[in-house]
Amino acid sequence: VTILLCIFNIAAYATERQTILLNGHSLTIEQVVTVARKNHPIQIDAKALERVKRSHALLLLAAKKDLPVYGLNRGVGLNKDKVIFKGTMLTSAAREQSEQFNLNDLLATSAAIGSDAPREIVRAAMLIRLNTLLLGHAGVQPDAIHMLVAFLNQDITPIFPSGGSIGEADIT
Repeated sequence: VTILLCIFNIAAYATERQTILLNGHSLTIEQVVTVARKNHPIQIDAKALERVKRSHALLLLAAKKDLPVYGLNRGVGLNKDKVIFKGTMLTSAAREQSEQFNLNDLLATSAAIGSDAPREIVRAAMLIRLNTLLLGHAGVQPDAIHMLVAFLNQDITPIFPSGGSIGEADIT
């Protein structure tokens, strides 16, 4: 009986900690719950990561050709026509200008109220955002994908207020 209980416990733990493969398309509510509440590990599908890489490369190519890219080399909102930098992001001056723009944007649009959001809600939001980014439509840096995976898999959960904007594209 003891051996059977040990085998059952090992099998239950293995099942409980099953890795969730994210591809941007097939995430289920049940998977969100298991990652958010039970810390199931996640892994990124290779094809999804390739989409992210291609999307980011396309974004950088557009900037290099000085095509206006909302939120990258041009401002956002009312500043959508304001030039942040010209040419490639690979120059130190362009990178510095971009980093300063992003910092200013975060400081100008970060607003929330209320008590801290529950840990499982934050984890669920992180997972859903990560899965959406895997569609490859945002031009996000692949490092951002890897960072979100590491945060979720290592149980690093940011603390932020529970009340804010209801819009997905709304920074606040």
